[in-house]
Amino acid sequence: NNSFSGATICHTGYRSEDYSDRSFITRMKALGCPDIIFIFGATNDYWAKSPLGEYQYAIGQKDLYSFRPAMSYMLDTMIDYYPNVEIYFLLNDGLGCLLYTSPSP
Repeated sequence: NNSFSGATICHTGYRSEDYSDRSFITRMKALGCPDIIFIFGATNDYWAKSPLGEYQYAIGQKDLYSFRPAMSYMLDTMIDYYPNVEIYFLLNDGLGCLLYTSPSP
């Protein structure tokens, strides 16, 4: 269990504070040698009103302060860093448009 109360996936936390010392993308390579990884994330990013950003894979350090680039970076890195591990991402169903924004009519 590598969880921190209130930690976000991205580096922006509650009150727009810098959470780079406890964000999941900072801690994701310190999970040991697991067989299975369950990531239950995004709830604190949503509740903290972290910037949404756009999904992208060419990411600079400042992009990691927004949720969508951090999420892209996290999933891409986890797959590469833990190649023989089953990874499951669990998502709270009450997060509004955090992960998906419907197209304009």
